[in-house]
Amino acid sequence: MLTTAQADHFATFGFAVLRGFLADRAAALRAEADAAIRDAYAATYDERIIDGISGHYLPMAARRTPVSASLVCDDPRFIDAAQQLLGGPVIPECPEGVLYFAEAGWHTDDGIGVQGVKFAAYFDELTATSGALRLVPGSHHPEQSARLAAYERRQPRVGTDAEAAAYRASIPGYVANTVPGDVIAFDLHTWHASFGGRDRLAWTMVYQRCPQTSDERDRTLRSVHDSFEQAFRGFDRHRYPIWRDWLDGAAAHPRRAEVIGRMRQAGHPRTGSATTRRRAGCCAPARRSRRWPGPPPGSAARSSPPGPCAAECPRPCTCSPFTTAADSAARRYCAATSGRKATPRNPA
Repeated sequence: MLTTAQADHFATFGFAVLRGFLADRAAALRAEADAAIRDAYAATYDERIIDGISGHYLPMAARRTPVSASLVCDDPRFIDAAQQLLGGPVIPECPEGVLYFAEAGWHTDDGIGVQGVKFAAYFDELTATSGALRLVPGSHHPEQSARLAAYERRQPRVGTDAEAAAYRASIPGYVANTVPGDVIAFDLHTWHASFGGRDRLAWTMVYQRCPQTSDERDRTLRSVHDSFEQAFRGFDRHRYPIWRDWLDGAAAHPRRAEVIGRMRQAGHPRTGSATTRRRAGCCAPARRSRRWPGPPPGSAARSSPPGPCAAECPRPCTCSPFTTAADSAARRYCAATSGRKATPRNPA
């Protein structure tokens, strides 16, 4: 459980730095993330393509990453903290190991309107000059976020590195210096950035508040679909799947049953039975590209809505084993984004 002060800081400012929250697992998790990313990206590990929030991103809920997989809910520290911060039951997104390559401009991690919290653990000591996360206090509140977005739109076009640096510095942010074992929890709507760093190894975990209405389910489904479309590429996706191994191992981990039930109730597209997922071709994750920060001041806005279904799925738009009352929301979203009729494989 988090302290009252930590929870209050999160609610007021949109983030909380949890000192030593992962101290007992940091070394093992670092070794696992480093080895998995090197293995998964063996042919391209040394490539550094700077494009958006660049890095090697790897889903870490597979048999090859048992420490990370256990932190989804078997070890309850993160899911319990998420429920405390969000005020109710949550569903997880797949944990990620990330080797960040470069800086990240000011942005948020949600453009859809879901309620969620992201936990970020960095495996090196980070300060303002080496890429420590910066966060704008209070920017998760809608009115403050709107003011920041309007400020960004008013800025002239950035033409030089000096102008870009001046713009970044014009937004005051709290520098969250961290050491291995610390965890930063922040609202998905909190503005954040990272400057001055290069290769930085990290592990992240996102939880969303369980949707209660059809509109919330639509947004949750869209957010999950968007996460599948992000930068998972360049490695054997069958060896490092998103949820396949974690779901298949649920019988040995009693805490997973309730979480899987919530995911199904929300219409999560990858939580059917192993047979259903194999039949549907959904055992491998889709391509993923990071949630983009806002466009540079003065540039044209860019939009990248989630695509219809995973490229590797042999039957696009029929691959999601929707099995609950959220069926209709899932069908509406899939049909809206693909232009094709979507039929659940296991109608309720």
